[in-house]
Amino acid sequence: MALSIQRLGDRAILVTLGTRVDPKINDQVIALHQRLVNADGAEIDFFTPAFCSLGIGYDPAVLSYDALCELVRQEFERIKTVGEHERKLVRIPVCYSPDLGIDLEHVAASTGITLEQVVQLHTGKTYRAYMLGFLPGFAYLGSVDQRLRVDRHAQPRVKVAAGSVGLAGQQTGVYPCEAPGGWQIIGRTPVSLHGPSPGDSPSPGDTENPFLVSPGDEVQFYQIDQAEFDALSAQNNCEPADTQTALTIHTADSVSLHFKTAGLRTAVQDFGRTGYQHLGVPSGGVMDRFSATIANRLVGNADDAALIEITLMGPTIEITGDCQIAITGADLSPMLDGQAVAMWETIPVTSTHQLRFGSRQNGCRCYLAIAGEFQVASWLESVSVSPSGADSATAYQSLKDKTMSVIANPAPTNKRIFPEGQRPVQLVRANDGPIETRIHFLPGPEWDWFSAEQRSDFFSHRFEILPNSNSMGYRLSSFLSQPLDSPAMISSAVVPGAIQVTPSGQCILLMRDAQSTGGYPRMGVALYDSLNEVAQLRPGDSIRFELK
Repeated sequence: MALSIQRLGDRAILVTLGTRVDPKINDQVIALHQRLVNADGAEIDFFTPAFCSLGIGYDPAVLSYDALCELVRQEFERIKTVGEHERKLVRIPVCYSPDLGIDLEHVAASTGITLEQVVQLHTGKTYRAYMLGFLPGFAYLGSVDQRLRVDRHAQPRVKVAAGSVGLAGQQTGVYPCEAPGGWQIIGRTPVSLHGPSPGDSPSPGDTENPFLVSPGDEVQFYQIDQAEFDALSAQNNCEPADTQTALTIHTADSVSLHFKTAGLRTAVQDFGRTGYQHLGVPSGGVMDRFSATIANRLVGNADDAALIEITLMGPTIEITGDCQIAITGADLSPMLDGQAVAMWETIPVTSTHQLRFGSRQNGCRCYLAIAGEFQVASWLESVSVSPSGADSATAYQSLKDKTMSVIANPAPTNKRIFPEGQRPVQLVRANDGPIETRIHFLPGPEWDWFSAEQRSDFFSHRFEILPNSNSMGYRLSSFLSQPLDSPAMISSAVVPGAIQVTPSGQCILLMRDAQSTGGYPRMGVALYDSLNEVAQLRPGDSIRFELK
């Protein structure tokens, strides 16, 4: 079995063990993953095991690229043949109707079989769960009957409903939450994938997986009608818990934040969930980590402490209690009791004051840090929103009319100001019009799939950020004059910064809430720190890519 190692940006590598979907290769991927998890002294940030590859994230300041590659080679040589073991069987009910399976009729027509035959073929097999990826708890299941194999949509849908059951090539799977996606949808399950079904026993060693299906499990689908679907839907909830609305009892040293309005996209965020990508969980967290870090440092918090991320249109917050705050990032004209306040410096707040935001002067995302610790619920060691990776307006608007607490820390007594000369250039000058930014990238794993002419067009193209962009990915204008003709790709690891190219030729620049795996060619990967600058761009702004 051949071992291939490629860069996946400047903070990750892609280890490939094969070029086909094969249970034996997948067992080797799982075995290599486990050896690296248990390797002594391995300073690795995250793993993303897939069908026949393993994504590995690392911090170059702690572990060098060469040292990581050598560790992978050593552990690969030590892998022994993986024997058979008992696998958990998970049975999932599905309502196969054209209303819920919005592509059911298309799949039948394109494969030349009836609707009934689609259902019979889909429910007639037991599937292996090869990996979790794309979304938290999304299990890639294979392999479907040859007569059911259909391609992904050339243009992904912006939203696919939670519980949707889809097909893509040899694979089938269930969307555990509402999210963008390109699979052909043939039905929907009312069962939540965020925990065991009633009566199911967890498989041995599976205590750390909060989802219904684990890699290596076996899955069967069985048909139910609309009435059964409706009855089960009333008992199950396919959405993960909201980490933003849990309130706490106020104490003498707490600061109260009452959100009179929520703004457009306002949420408590930290630096996300690094280390859970093997479960399909996006890293998430603040989009502009530089601005968030500076805001926290100004008030004496840890660099990665929770703070409030505000997008384009700010909220109105009534602050009660003595504290110190700092506002960085985009200039959204912050005002305290109607008076303009300075950004990039500490601001003392005493008693009760109202903080609101006015018109946008520059940038896209603003950060409000408060000296202290936010008292909100966490999930997988983070308070950040959108654990699903879906950019749900509901998750953000849930702050409206809510009150939360911050346990105040002693703030620095001296005033702190972050020097103007060290602030991001596009966040210093006001500019109401579109701006253009140059972003450096490294070639992606599928760079060689593109012709010399296509690469030249990529470098010369000015990519406009389209309106349907979000924290999962910025959708960019196409640089291709005709649809992409490329080999079929097996889903594998992606990271924030990956530049995917869809069959229609559109580029998608993955952002902080990006899924952990993807099935579109990765032409390149933007440098990790460049995403801070990209996070301050808005629809209508543009990007040019430069090879590092």
